[in-house]
Amino acid sequence: MRKKAVAMSTVMDFSLRLVLLASVVRCAIEGVVSVPPSQYWDGDNGPWSTFAIEAGTPPQNLRVLASTSSSSTWVVVPDGCIPSDPSDCPSLRGFTFQTNSSRSWTDAGLFQLPLHSLTLLGYSGNAKFGLDNLTLGWQGQGGPELNHQVVGGIATKDFFVGSLGINARAVNFTDFNYPNASLLGTLRAENKIKGTSFGYTAGAPYKPTKIYGSLTFGGYDASRFTPNNMTFSFGYDTSRDLLIGIRDISTNTTANSSKTTPPPPPLLPSPINAFIDTTVPDIWLPVSACQQFEQTLGLVWDVATELYLVNDSLHNALLARDEQFRFRFGMGLDGGETIDLVVPYKAFDLDVTLPETQNKTRYFPIRRAANDSMYTIGRVLLQESYLFVDYDRSTFTLSQALFPNANVPPKLTAIHAPTSSDSESGHLSRGAIAGITVSAISATISLVIITTLLLHRRRKQKTVEVPGDKTEELDGSSGGRAVGDSYEVAADQERELEAGGEDGLRRLRELEAESRAVYEMPGSEVQVQELGGRMMVEEKAKK
Repeated sequence: MRKKAVAMSTVMDFSLRLVLLASVVRCAIEGVVSVPPSQYWDGDNGPWSTFAIEAGTPPQNLRVLASTSSSSTWVVVPDGCIPSDPSDCPSLRGFTFQTNSSRSWTDAGLFQLPLHSLTLLGYSGNAKFGLDNLTLGWQGQGGPELNHQVVGGIATKDFFVGSLGINARAVNFTDFNYPNASLLGTLRAENKIKGTSFGYTAGAPYKPTKIYGSLTFGGYDASRFTPNNMTFSFGYDTSRDLLIGIRDISTNTTANSSKTTPPPPPLLPSPINAFIDTTVPDIWLPVSACQQFEQTLGLVWDVATELYLVNDSLHNALLARDEQFRFRFGMGLDGGETIDLVVPYKAFDLDVTLPETQNKTRYFPIRRAANDSMYTIGRVLLQESYLFVDYDRSTFTLSQALFPNANVPPKLTAIHAPTSSDSESGHLSRGAIAGITVSAISATISLVIITTLLLHRRRKQKTVEVPGDKTEELDGSSGGRAVGDSYEVAADQERELEAGGEDGLRRLRELEAESRAVYEMPGSEVQVQELGGRMMVEEKAKK
């Protein structure tokens, strides 16, 4: 009888979880969509809480991370597991997606991953891109199905687990006249959410009861953070929109040392601006800051792996000291309000699988950045913080994360897109001012372009050759053409590429046939002004 009762309790607990997950996702009818966690911990540099999605027809189950800088979904394909890999490689990588088994897959070809500034951090790779159906959640969880989503099949191990692109930028297959809506843009266009925004926290496996990550579209989960009054405006570079000032970093050691000895120099010698990007795990800081971490904590830089590997004695010492790290953030490098976020050492206690040995080794996730364009805040900080990004207002917030018990229901809050009445208070928000400025500049440039086109409409159009490797290897960094992104100011006004049937396939095949004028700018990107007045950003193909 006792065994029967225990078994019944287990079944009821499992059923309750499914009901809770399904109810969370079904909140889409109220203007907010929450993606259920897979209840797995994945990755070769984590562990990390992944999210459940399905791709293709019939649907294939996949586990993915959340990428704040990408607007396309990357999934591991069978080529990502080779004979020398462990036999459970597909499961370790969050399952693999077989495009030839999906009836709804529309192939676009091999392209370089749109990595933007991540190339400076040493990341690279190609993907087999196409359009297919995506479902947020697994079968029976009631998640929305989105058709014609941009999906990239990856083999590279630079990104060991696939990722769900949650940025609002549209995706272009080199043809800027036919942008493909992002997943977030599609949710907004189909009125499944009432505003173009998301809330995300990475989860915390080091808590006594492991806490899964949380991902919400169209709003946020108020049960997962402590609110503050600090709001940050987007950076001017749309490929580095989530730019934030790090004013100071300190620890227990630096805070308490003044009682007996002079305090050591600050961990961050001077303030910096850093880009929040959850595609990567680590925090990239100036070399001077990393060296101060070495001195204060006893870290040792491993030249071979370019990581701060942590042995057992150092690990135990940091645990015994209950080391805490305080990050102070502000808008820009000085002045104005600031907020403090506290991160325990346990959040920085990560395992990395070294390719030479295939063994897991502890490491401390800070990396040496050669210049300011590499300063990046990866998902490790999002274990102890909650990020809310509002594309309608071009703002974001960063708050201290909360870790409610599993039986505490989420407090989902929908954030509606602003209306004309929002500006009747007598002053404009920073986002509104920025929007007006961009619109005015765009209108002026559009007028110039239209005039130029009318004067030269009979001239031979300029064409751009996209370098490609004839062998088109999936796991290379030079074989694919570049995939461009465009920023969606109003996601419900974007023109989506109709990919169903022959017309959609024809548009995808005309990737290089369409011509356009390209104006090269300093750096690694090409900026193109569309006639509609929206700034486009496309990453150049690597040479």
